[in-house]
Amino acid sequence: GKRHATGIDMDVAGKITPRWEIFASYTWIWDAEIDKKSPTNNDEQQGQRPSLIPKHQGTLWNSYQFTEKLRAGVGINARTKLTPNRNPGWYSEGYVTYDAMAEYEAIQDKLTLKANLINLTNKFYADSMYANGHYVPGVGRTVYITGSLKF
Repeated sequence: GKRHATGIDMDVAGKITPRWEIFASYTWIWDAEIDKKSPTNNDEQQGQRPSLIPKHQGTLWNSYQFTEKLRAGVGINARTKLTPNRNPGWYSEGYVTYDAMAEYEAIQDKLTLKANLINLTNKFYADSMYANGHYVPGVGRTVYITGSLKF
């Protein structure tokens, strides 16, 4: 088969102040279409939007260095609805998730402790989809605590 997609992807990263960092990413795919149907796939038809291509998705993350030893950050991830492979007209709703992070330098440049909190609200969403509505769920609320020791 043959397909095309037209869109824009923008990323911005930088410092608002010497202690405040920000990262933003946005993708908008306004035109995606199956130009010629694949001879082996009878479910996707010419003229349809191809599966697994959301119209909008984005991320916003920022972190702040509160003291020389303590840094924290929060972020948001969002995506519009998603259709599965071999789409019979089903779709998953769009979603928004929130993340957070705290990092503490315990011993000068030697030991760093970090806590990452993923999907703070424990949002249930489909991260990916395939044939006949089967889906891969997104990560539920997760906490990672790590330590880094330099010697």
